Amino acid sequence: MHGLVEVAHVVQRDMMAMPLAPRGSTPFSSNLDKLSSGFGDVICGTGDSFVTSSDPWLVENNIDIVDMELFAIAHVCQRHSIPWRAFKFITDNSNNLAAEHWTANVANGQDLFWTR
Repeated sequence: MHGLVEVAHVVQRDMMAMPLAPRGSTPFSSNLDKLSSGFGDVICGTGDSFVTSSDPWLVENNIDIVDMELFAIAHVCQRHSIPWRAFKFITDNSNNLAAEHWTANVANGQDLFWTR
């Protein structure tokens, strides 16, 4: 993927509480594990780190892109019955240079948001 994409669903890629719950699920929580915007067709996996190598779980769960904030934002919106819509600019290829590429490219998508 490249450019600006619209996110349809978001999951927590770093919630790992096995064996209490499968990866991506919060144990003993009645909250949804997958939040949906109702727009777009991209699935985003949110975590607290850069993805720097292949992760089979991301592939198995059809995760298209990764970020570090959307699940928290969507969760607050869902909790307060606020519709949400998210666009993500692809900055890197989720490899060992992800942090460097993100820093170098993050500002390149600024103008694309104005056209949406």
